[in-house]
Amino acid sequence: MWPDHRILDLFGIDIPIIQAPMAGSVLSDMVVAVSEAGGLGSLPCALLSVEQARRELEVIRRRHRARSMSTSSVTSSLATTRLAK
Repeated sequence: MWPDHRILDLFGIDIPIIQAPMAGSVLSDMVVAVSEAGGLGSLPCALLSVEQARRELEVIRRRHRARSMSTSSVTSSLATTRLAK
C-alpha cells in the first residue's frame, strides 16, 4: 500500500502511476490500459488534429462506459510551441 495518499486522492486514482503523455507514441489504447490498472492515463494531443483528438477521446469514453468505469481518471495534454522567427 502506498504510504501517502495525497496524490491518489487528488487525481482519484488507486495506484501512484501517472502515464507520461508521449506525443507520437501513445493513443487511446495505452490511456485506457493505464486507467483500467488504477493509474492516471494521459492522452497527448500535441501531434493530433482536432478531429483525431476527438476520435481518440471518444474511444476512451466508449471503453470507459462499456466497463462502467465512471470513477477512472484520464487526462489529455496539449503542448504548445512558439516557432522562432
